Amino acid sequence: MTPLIVAGARLDVLDRIRDHEVALAIWRRALPPHLSDWLAGQDAGALPRGHILASSTDIVAALCHIFEQGGVTQNDERRSLLADIARLAIRFSMIMAAPAIDIRLDVITGDACWKFHRDRVPARLVTTYRGAGTQWVAPVDAAAALQQQRTFSGNLLTLLPQEVAIFKGSIAEEDMGIVHRSPPIAGSGETRLLCVIDPESAASPELWRP
Repeated sequence: MTPLIVAGARLDVLDRIRDHEVALAIWRRALPPHLSDWLAGQDAGALPRGHILASSTDIVAALCHIFEQGGVTQNDERRSLLADIARLAIRFSMIMAAPAIDIRLDVITGDACWKFHRDRVPARLVTTYRGAGTQWVAPVDAAAALQQQRTFSGNLLTLLPQEVAIFKGSIAEEDMGIVHRSPPIAGSGETRLLCVIDPESAASPELWRP
């Protein structure tokens, strides 16, 4: 069976990842301009970063903890960003029927996870709030991308900044996992703010408690 890729302009397109034949669901969206402009204007050190495991009922409080630890400026844009991440995490917890959610915010200035790979998770939500989006290949090109890596010259697809995607991983089914990578940006001067949301796993930190 050829894995399906689905995309749409509504949040509920992400629910399609529960369909057995769907390997990637993409929500085609963009943040309000005022929030995008605020994110673009922040120094890398002022962007939120952290890794936390929270119960589905503590997601907002856990994100507040990450933002406070990082000293993110208290303003309307911070509240909007936190609310957006919380909405995605809560939706993902419902889709995956997961009682605890692993949330990671990474500020990236180099070549992080530049190798083509499949995630060792049942499914993973990713969105890039600032900077270039995740790169991926269609299932027909997966074997070539995994083998050729930096020399891969096939059809390379890229999520737009702020689009939201849920990728099935190889734990779901080996051939269903979508092959993807972080865009190589070393030396470009670019800063990315990446949000990754997973179900709880052995790689998760200890459960955060208020």
